Amino acid sequence: MPKRSEEANMRFIYDEPALILSVSGKEWLVVGDIHIGAERRLSDKGVNVYNMWKQMASKILSLSNTFSITGVILLGDIKDSILYPETWEQRDIRSFISELSHLELRIIKGNHDGHIDSILGIKAMDEILLGDYALLHGNKWPSQDALKKGTIITGHNHIAVSIKDDNGAVYSEKAWLIASAEKDKIREFYASPKAKRLVVMPAFNPLILGMPVGKERKDKDNISPLLRNGLFDYSNADIYSLKGAYIGKVKALSSERGNAANKPKTKTNKK
Repeated sequence: MPKRSEEANMRFIYDEPALILSVSGKEWLVVGDIHIGAERRLSDKGVNVYNMWKQMASKILSLSNTFSITGVILLGDIKDSILYPETWEQRDIRSFISELSHLELRIIKGNHDGHIDSILGIKAMDEILLGDYALLHGNKWPSQDALKKGTIITGHNHIAVSIKDDNGAVYSEKAWLIASAEKDKIREFYASPKAKRLVVMPAFNPLILGMPVGKERKDKDNISPLLRNGLFDYSNADIYSLKGAYIGKVKALSSERGNAANKPKTKTNKK
């Protein structure tokens, strides 16, 4: 992961799809792609999962206690339904937010979050600027001010990677993506940009794995415009496991060798 000297105010939580931002003496826990109501996808296939919202709220509270967190930023896609959610999903969304009510809570609106303001009675934002960081869901173009921050943090793309184990079996797991800025390309769209890197988070919901990087996607229009338009170098982006192991670059994972990385042999590093 990035050297501590470079990212002294950003920490990736070991073995969790979450990070911590330390800004002006405050510790912010950042998680994205909650997708409350995603259980419906499994129930349609005959698999019943209950109270996933409660499991996620408990995990956030546990992380908050462990790391002395005072604020939580939800990086978009709080709900799973793109349209107005059913009554049970509204209830679960409100219950989830209520569990976190003693923490300072900021909500960023994702592409699944239509009507979220009216459901919660809380104003959701398009982006949040904290210190040298700009946080947004990732489905829309950031503001001019966002690209004046050194690091852009998004969710939306549900980053995952295919891993080949010692027996040749292939499985997928959540991962982090870190891409470097293409300064000349950014200047075509933004005035006076200072962004150096883009960090794309894995989904926090345990039911949401994601599409392994490097594989062809049918929904290319749903990929972040920052990557789709080349403002950050997707092919040379670095991929890390949740345990901090370096997996490789996207272009290597996209090679003709099965789109799967070998299981990391190196020691894992805390992020």
